Amino acid sequence: MIIGIPIYEKVDLLDVCAAREIFYSMATTEGVTTQYDIWLLGPTCDSVHSRDGLTLTPQKTFDDVPELDMIWVPGGDVSGLKVAMNDPCLLDYIVSATKNAKWITSVCEGAMIL
Repeated sequence: MIIGIPIYEKVDLLDVCAAREIFYSMATTEGVTTQYDIWLLGPTCDSVHSRDGLTLTPQKTFDDVPELDMIWVPGGDVSGLKVAMNDPCLLDYIVSATKNAKWITSVCEGAMIL
């Protein structure tokens, strides 16, 4: 299962890291046979900063992971959300990468991007 978490400037750290931790726990639970690939994604692998200033770096670009089984869209600071909600690269990726997705999900303000 390929899980993508797109990150953007002023993203909420808890929305990214807590979800990543839970997905990682699923992947490493004894007896689980499903392989989980969990990626922080961006249009490039250039670092972004969370709402509180922590530097996050995408592990893969949108082009590297053209299809997802699940997308988890995190929330963020209002100023970052405004940019993300109007970013054609991010929005186009969400639409194209999730055409065959099993789950299209968000947390908190991330729903505004969807």
